[in-house]
Parts: sequence; structure tokens; C-alpha cells
Amino acid sequence: SKVLNRLFGFENKLSIQTTHASFKNVQGITSTELSASDTSSNVSYSFKTLNYKIGYLKITSLIREQKDSMDNFLRTAFEKIKNDSIHKLIIDIRNNLGGSSALAKDIIDYVTVKPYTFSKGEEYFKNGKLVRDMDTTLHIPKQVNNKFYGQTILLTNVLTYSSADMMATGFQHFHLGKVAGQKSSEPLLITGEVAGTTLPNSKCVLYYPTSNFISLKLELLVFNKF
Repeated sequence: SKVLNRLFGFENKLSIQTTHASFKNVQGITSTELSASDTSSNVSYSFKTLNYKIGYLKITSLIREQKDSMDNFLRTAFEKIKNDSIHKLIIDIRNNLGGSSALAKDIIDYVTVKPYTFSKGEEYFKNGKLVRDMDTTLHIPKQVNNKFYGQTILLTNVLTYSSADMMATGFQHFHLGKVAGQKSSEPLLITGEVAGTTLPNSKCVLYYPTSNFISLKLELLVFNKF
């Protein structure tokens, strides 16, 4: 809708044809609406209400150190969503480079009661040997105030990375809503559980992952193939 509005000045509803489906009378959201001032001063998280009672939640980071800030933001945002009787929600994690999957679960827990997980297991070294630990245990969404029961759309792009990509993959795999946008460039093994060390002479600080998380993308690829 952005391109059509800019090139041709379209202002009416749109009809969209894709490879697998067609959509009639779609009300486009203009670039002006998307770039309007956010209601939150926090650069990592913001929420606003678009036209036609559509909630727009922007999450640009999942850094563990910001958990308290995110918890406060989510409580405020979903209270407003409920009070404003919003039944359609966009969660935008484009350009989100990740951080902690625990924060991703904090977000998803607000929009589902269905059990889910973000990965199939992990690989790590123990006593000099590579261990492949498969874990299919599902996460039970926690009880939160103002849980959202409407339609949710997750926006992604090639820079939806690390735990943000895991969030998107789990969201798609367990059919928690619709996923729209470009596919992430993240591989099937996602590095994580970062550790650090300081070199004794130079005092340079090095950070390195200690595990590979096995993405649910593998199952999605197999499913789509057949």
C-alpha cells in the first residue's frame, strides 16, 4: 500500500492477489500513519493505535537487561488495547536482532493460551564432547492481565534475527497468528547463551556463544516440501 499510494495516489481500498490467495477490499495503512509519533518514549518498545481500531506494537530489542522495562511497557500497552476494545493487533519485530528468548515468550504470552516452544533443542560441548539435547517440552503461557484474544499479525524481515527469529518461527509453527514480511536470514542453528572472558595481557573482552539452538525452521521446511 505504501508504494501504490506514493506512485499513484491511491486512497481507496485495495484488492491483493498473491500466489496462494486473493484479498478483497483491503484498507491500506499509509506510510504517514506508520511513521506517526509513538505513544511511548522508550526506543525499544512502542505502541499506537492505527485507524480502524488496529493496535501496532513495535518491538526492536529483546535485551535481557531491559526485562523490567519491557514488563512495564507490556502491562501498559495491553491495558490500553483492552480499554480501547482493539481486536486486531500488529506486532512488528522487523530489524529486531534478538537478545533473550525469555522476553520473546513474555510478549507471546499476552496473545495466546496455546502451549508452544521456540526450538527443538540445543547443541553444546560437555567434557570435550558435542552433546545434542533434543527437548520437545512445550511452554505453557503464563496468566497475565488483559490477555489479547483477537487477531494477531507478526511482521518480520531479513533482519529479524536470533531470538526474534525464534519467536517468529514458533509463532508460525504453532499457528498463533499470521506472519507477514520477508523471511529471516538466520540459519537453522541459532547461537546463544553468550559467555565472556577478558584476555590477561591486553584486557580485551571477548564474547562468544556456548550453545546452538536447533530451530523449528527445520520442521517447517520439511512440512512445506511435502
